[in-house]
Amino acid sequence: MKRLSTLSWVGVLSEADRNISSGVTRGPIWAALFFVLVGLCACADVLAVGTVATEAREYLQVGASTFVLKSDRAVDGRTCENLGNVTGVLGAGALRSTSQTLVFAATPSSPVPIMESTPGLGTVLGLAHKPADGLLVPRSLADSLGLTKGGNAPVLPPMPGRSAESNEVKIAGVYEYPEDGRSRDLGYLALAQVPGADVFDSCWLKLWPPDPEYASSLLRTALTSRKAQDATVRQLNSSRGLEFNPSSQYERRPTRYIWIIGLLGGFGLGTVSARTRKLELASNLHAGYPKRRLEGQMLLEGGFWVMSGTLLVSAAVVYLNRLYGLGLWGISALGGMKVPLCAALGALAGVWLATHTTREEALFSYFKER
Repeated sequence: MKRLSTLSWVGVLSEADRNISSGVTRGPIWAALFFVLVGLCACADVLAVGTVATEAREYLQVGASTFVLKSDRAVDGRTCENLGNVTGVLGAGALRSTSQTLVFAATPSSPVPIMESTPGLGTVLGLAHKPADGLLVPRSLADSLGLTKGGNAPVLPPMPGRSAESNEVKIAGVYEYPEDGRSRDLGYLALAQVPGADVFDSCWLKLWPPDPEYASSLLRTALTSRKAQDATVRQLNSSRGLEFNPSSQYERRPTRYIWIIGLLGGFGLGTVSARTRKLELASNLHAGYPKRRLEGQMLLEGGFWVMSGTLLVSAAVVYLNRLYGLGLWGISALGGMKVPLCAALGALAGVWLATHTTREEALFSYFKER
């Protein structure tokens, strides 16, 4: 048997494996403590980021980031539609009123007003893609009449845009337009899709992140005449406030420095895990075990439970991230991973420092304190 003073690094690895397998390391206990302490910190950060993301999603869904330019017959439809290609613009489309109404066969006594819009307005209203030919109707109207996307609806009498023989209109899409504080402009009507090569009454723009001044400057480029003094720009839904800065909300979240707690907590766990074995460590040093190899052995043993705890915390972070619908590699997941990684580094640093400061000369003192 080799003397401890000449123990190779392969022997160090073997010693570490033996301690882990026999339970001397107490890996499951330290991994569980790591998971509880660091997991709470990491999950708290994910929850804080998730709250910001939820507020941002709700701000978008209620139409608070949508701005509307109004000026009767003074909005260029093509220019308005092209605003959808500007960076930060999630959708743009023009809208104008008509004198037409639509009478569905199911409700002959309740004519539905018809307005004309460019295809881009569908994306402003939350549709995933620009709709094909046909009508767009709000959810409330669709539910009351049993209308579905891609279906046909019987109407009376024959209307423009459909054949007189079929007595039907095609439903190109159904958009959400709840009574949540937004203006009721599109709450009860049908939108007929028309090309943008004409003038319209208004231009709708969905911008993210919302910037009222920038939105106004973009929208005014759609005016056909600089003399349109009656042009006004308003927020579609002002119930959530005029401004919302998700980046600022993220930077000011209360858990932005929680990784420091994770770092210190990991350092404390690593230190305690090594200090509880100070008598064993001092005995090994007294038997001639080189300190550098002893430090390596303890780092290997500590790495076992640190890695186990980190994987458990990471799984919890990914689960919460998906629970909030933020995507596997969203900013909350990356931010949440920062906590266990910092804690892991802190834990290994604590293991090394506690081992490094263990003195062979204090063996008798450690024995009396046992």
